Amino acid sequence: MGGKAKLEIPVVCAKCDTEFKTTKNRAGRNEKHYCSTKCYHATKRTTILELTCDFCGKKFERKRGQEGRGTKIYCGNECRSKGRRITEEQKAENRKKWRAANADKKREYGRQYVAEHREKLNRKARENYWKNREHRLEKQREYREKDLEKYRQQCKERNKKWREENPEKAFENRVRYNSKIESKIKIRVKQSQDKAVKYGCKIGSKDGLYDFYFQVLTADEIECHYCGELCGQKVLQYNKDATVDHKVSLSRGGEHDASNLVACCRWCNSHKGSKNEQEFRDYLKKFRAVQNNLQS
Repeated sequence: MGGKAKLEIPVVCAKCDTEFKTTKNRAGRNEKHYCSTKCYHATKRTTILELTCDFCGKKFERKRGQEGRGTKIYCGNECRSKGRRITEEQKAENRKKWRAANADKKREYGRQYVAEHREKLNRKARENYWKNREHRLEKQREYREKDLEKYRQQCKERNKKWREENPEKAFENRVRYNSKIESKIKIRVKQSQDKAVKYGCKIGSKDGLYDFYFQVLTADEIECHYCGELCGQKVLQYNKDATVDHKVSLSRGGEHDASNLVACCRWCNSHKGSKNEQEFRDYLKKFRAVQNNLQS
């Protein structure tokens, strides 16, 4: 009834070959037997495992406990670094395949993320723009000047497609743009009138002045009265936006009237100054002659 089990089965220690007795249950349950915990732990520490490298397929031996904790087993540092690099490439390829197969999910997730973090994204975009503003403007300028006609055609096609897809928004934008342009034109007309009053010049009809300014400043492309080159909103060249100039300057007693106004590019307007038309044309011929000589 009860009591300790009898040590009746003789066995041999797997470490030190010492004979000792153990119970019947232990003898049948274990293949290897140890006479003490000291022999047991010493054997476990020196157990050699045969492993296979997951990268190069080479077989190697390693002590128990030193085979590594990851799911992949490598024979050395070189195989480990190459194996991890391949794993990252495989992960990137898997992500790319998943995006291609789940484009709708990815798009919906992107919309949701933007809606939840709109302020954060806008703040980062503003910081990035002002941090790299000069570099970005330079790159845009180089791209436009590299193939100007191609860039213009791309802009036209993109804008036309957007207007066809969003007619209501296009109409609202046009109304908003015209309202801003009208306010700017009114300011320009008022400044010219103040200058004419300062010089004591005759002022024509306000409606005629406004119509002329509106026609010139809202034109997509219009020919410069002096140099003959195109200028306007769609001319993406430096100093080629359309301006209004007096053929006879106000400082020389010219009238501030539509009959004395012409459309010209900003370069001609800024270089003309107070010259009359013939004086400026003579200056323009000399300037072009000098420029051609320098280029040749």
